[in-house]
Amino acid sequence: MVFTTWGPPQSHGWGPYYGAVMRYVMEPPVEYYREGFQYFYIGDVDLFILRSEPTLMEYHLQSMQQTGQCYSNAKGGRPVTGLHFGHVSWFKRTKEAREKYYWALRRGEIGKAVGEDEYILAKIITESGMQLPARDSLVRRHFGIHAGAIRGMTDADAAKIRLRARIPRDRAERWLGIVNTQEYRAIFNKINNVDRQIAWELHQIEKFCCQKCNERV
Repeated sequence: MVFTTWGPPQSHGWGPYYGAVMRYVMEPPVEYYREGFQYFYIGDVDLFILRSEPTLMEYHLQSMQQTGQCYSNAKGGRPVTGLHFGHVSWFKRTKEAREKYYWALRRGEIGKAVGEDEYILAKIITESGMQLPARDSLVRRHFGIHAGAIRGMTDADAAKIRLRARIPRDRAERWLGIVNTQEYRAIFNKINNVDRQIAWELHQIEKFCCQKCNERV
C-alpha cells in the first residue's frame, strides 16, 4: 500500500482548492505500478496517522470485503470523506470520469470551492457505475489526529470542544508518546519558525491530549 496526497502545489493561481480536487483525478505515478502496489490511500496532509488495532489497511480491506466495492470511504457531512482507500483497479475503472473532471479543472470550471474535492470524488464514484458508501464513524476512520479540526480558530476553548469529539483517550496517549521525544521537539521548533499557525494547531492538540490523559476514568 502507498500513502499519498497526489496533486500539484497550489502556486498556479487557479484557486485555493484546485490541488485538493486534483488529487482524486490524477493518475498515480508510474512508480506506483512498477513497484507492484495493490492498494492506495489518499488522505489529508495534516492528518497524523497513529498505530491502531485493527490497522488502517485491515480496516479498509474488511470494509471492501463487506461492500464488494473496489474502494473504501464513508459519508460524512458530504457524500464521501476526503480519506479514500482503494485497490489499484480503481484507476482503470474510473478513468473516463477522472479525465472528464481533470479537464474541467484545467479549464478552471471547478476547484474553487471548499469541499469541492469530496463532491467531485462522489461524482467520479457514481459516474463510474459504483455505489456511494454508507455512513460510518469518522473518528474511527481517521486512525489518528486531524489538525484541520481546529483550523481557523483562535479560541482555545472552542478548539477543545471540537477536539474532544475527535481524539479518544488511547489516541491521545499515543500522540503524547510521539511529542515527548527529542526528534519531535526539533521538528516542532523548525515548524514554529516557518508557520506559526501550524505550530499553534500542534500546540493545541498537545495541550488537549495532556488534559484528556489526566481525566478521571
